[in-house]
Amino acid sequence: METKSVQLKIDGQVVKARLGISVLQAAREAGLYIPALCELEGLLPGSSCRLCLIKIKDRPSFVPACATQAEEGMEVMTSSEELEKLRQATFELILSEHPYFCLLCGEKADCNELKVTMSKAFDPGGCVFCPKDGDCDLQQVASYLKIKKVSYKFKDRGRPQWLQDPFISHNPNLCILCGRCVSVCGEIRGENVLTFVNRGPSTAIGTFYNLPLKESNCSFCGACLDVCPTGAMLEKGLLAVRDEKLKSRSFICPLCGCGCELETELEEDGSCRRVLPSKKNQPVFMSGCWRGRFGWKELLPGSLYVDSPSLKIKEGREKVSLEQAIPALASRLKQVNPEETAFICSESAPVENLLAFIQLGQALGVENVFWYYPENFLTRVNEFNEENQLSFDFYSAGPAKPLTDECFFIVDSDLKSEAVTLWLEIKKQLRAVARMIVLDGGFNSIEGQASLKLKPLPGREYLALLSILRLWLDKAKGLKLYPGFEELKEKLSGFEPEDLALASGLDLSSVKAAVDLLAAKKSWKFIFGQRLLRSESWKENLLAVWNLSLAVDGQIFPLSSKINERFLAGLAASGKIKIIDQLGNLEDRIREKKIKNLYVYGDLPLREKPEFLAVQNIFLSRLGELSDIFLSASFYPGESGHFLDYGSRLKASSDRLEQNKEQRSDLEVFNRLRKELGMADWSAPEKNIIKDSLQGIASISGFQTGLKRYIWPEDMARKTQNSLAVINRKPAESAAGEFIIIIDQNLDLYSGLELPEEVPGYSQARNPDLVLIHPDEASRLELKADQEITIRVENKTLRGQIKPDFGLRPGVLVIRPLITDPFLLELYHQGVVRGTVELKNE
Repeated sequence: METKSVQLKIDGQVVKARLGISVLQAAREAGLYIPALCELEGLLPGSSCRLCLIKIKDRPSFVPACATQAEEGMEVMTSSEELEKLRQATFELILSEHPYFCLLCGEKADCNELKVTMSKAFDPGGCVFCPKDGDCDLQQVASYLKIKKVSYKFKDRGRPQWLQDPFISHNPNLCILCGRCVSVCGEIRGENVLTFVNRGPSTAIGTFYNLPLKESNCSFCGACLDVCPTGAMLEKGLLAVRDEKLKSRSFICPLCGCGCELETELEEDGSCRRVLPSKKNQPVFMSGCWRGRFGWKELLPGSLYVDSPSLKIKEGREKVSLEQAIPALASRLKQVNPEETAFICSESAPVENLLAFIQLGQALGVENVFWYYPENFLTRVNEFNEENQLSFDFYSAGPAKPLTDECFFIVDSDLKSEAVTLWLEIKKQLRAVARMIVLDGGFNSIEGQASLKLKPLPGREYLALLSILRLWLDKAKGLKLYPGFEELKEKLSGFEPEDLALASGLDLSSVKAAVDLLAAKKSWKFIFGQRLLRSESWKENLLAVWNLSLAVDGQIFPLSSKINERFLAGLAASGKIKIIDQLGNLEDRIREKKIKNLYVYGDLPLREKPEFLAVQNIFLSRLGELSDIFLSASFYPGESGHFLDYGSRLKASSDRLEQNKEQRSDLEVFNRLRKELGMADWSAPEKNIIKDSLQGIASISGFQTGLKRYIWPEDMARKTQNSLAVINRKPAESAAGEFIIIIDQNLDLYSGLELPEEVPGYSQARNPDLVLIHPDEASRLELKADQEITIRVENKTLRGQIKPDFGLRPGVLVIRPLITDPFLLELYHQGVVRGTVELKNE
């Protein structure tokens, strides 16, 4: 489809521009420069710097190019004596409170040789240690205006720097108050952490109550670093690079289901300078998160990466060559009984590697080829579909579409944490005409952006959804009728909306508000996350959200939060692999000698060692330490291959980061194993990978548009009736310190490596020991922020640190532990448990 365009003249040059873009964007795309400091493509125009003023024929006054839409036949003049005088005067005012010595330095042409303006400590007057030197927007504007002097004496603001946060520092003395960071933080990322504080000469960038970023619910996405035109917002530890050639490598980040393409800047010695989201096809701040940006920066130097195999000996571990390790493993695999052997993989490796590992196990006759999948999310969706002969949709974020009247109903999914790129798409639509309802009994960082937030009791989401559905059916005029509608309406008529709402923990007014909002908009997308199905009531939850989506003629999407999740779920649905979501059964079989041999590709929190254990991983995790043979894996970022994201898009990682020259790819290792075992090589041409991936997706019946009908099984009716029969008492009224506890997902564990432990400052941004609690509950129990407590669950204890947060309902705690042992895995699998808070014994 051809994009509509307009034609205009800019400084006498005919320019063809896309319909709807600004004059400033049109000029840039035509290679014409108009100075601007507050505007940036992808941000809403602020028009605050006034440097982009232009003259348009037949208009009485100058207008900002950033906020003026390009129109057919428009004639634009970007430069004149009057305009340049205005720009110079404006720019000099901006520089009056920004150190400008580097802009006027007489030795600029010979700076690399002389370096006479070196910075002293935290004095911002020099340029040598400024990471933005050479990439500073002020330098570009000064060069354009040919600034030789500044009419105003520089006034140092003398404000203290922000140095108490991880990853990000802020020097207010370098800030020009352009507002880019405020705009990207609030309008684009939906954080609303940064804002303008104070007034007049004291105006500055700050946070509410001047709290540090780490105490302001900042997600440390780093978007403020991407948009800052000066060195005011700065990545900690980042230094300017001069006379040194940087290498840029791109890779697909496997830390969540988004599969963002990241770029790393490598210095000449191979060290990682920084990691950035890719700029391909979109602004850099439209993808990426703290995990990829700051986690990989510390991991990519490779200090934690294990590049040599090892064998277990009495004294510990002995490093060996690959030529020694592969025959040793092959020799053992030749002797195994396939019925007493299991192969287990995790999802972090490229699709090619996963297929090669799975095929190796199958070639050996091993039936127990598993995918370690503690969420058990898409498999439950598929089970639900098969039982009821239904078909879910799947969310696919394809090419950008014009903003429509779409609205979003989010259930038990914190999109910022689980799928940030999807959140950024939705946030873009929320800025236009879309509306959003968030139903979540736990902590949800996006609910502040919602038109309506609903806080049911955890585990009773289905009652909240049914209360909305029951009230909606009374307003079913013009409703599109799917099969089963009359039966559903009849059976639901026996339940009063008020009773359902009360049992769910909601008040009827909230339910009515939800119904009114649903009725006011036509197109609704229901998006639910893995937490909705990690519950004893998962089937009821799924039935309720399914029926409600049909009632409003909406679409329903299960959201994957892990890379390759859809691909492996497709293989499981087609019977090519099995799922292991809990380790209790596996450990029992190991103890009973039913599983004697185990080959793990990746990691899992297993504590029971079989007679023989082989582990192939990029890190020597706890499981690796237990192994008899450890093989170093190559699915470190930069390994070429393909990944499947939450939207079923196949993404290619082609640039290989430099590793140990002796390191072999996993595909090569698997083929060398096959050779030792007397098998033919296995290869995976790209076209076959794409074909298999699409077939894997198609094999999940729930991801195809198909049968739509209402369902209301008898056990659903019984459970709903039983729930209404129980008096809805608040947890706060129960025994002192007793709570409903939500075990939330934590994606900060990568292939056995705990990012909060290994990445400096990471735990300040994402502390896995935090226990979120409503401030009123903390006050009732006389608990203070950061106080250490013990939570008793099922005769076992967990330790954590208190963090009061108004985003929770009273009587509920939220924890995000790293799943590093079978007990935590069991809690995670339950999703919602009851426990008691106790003070930690000193």
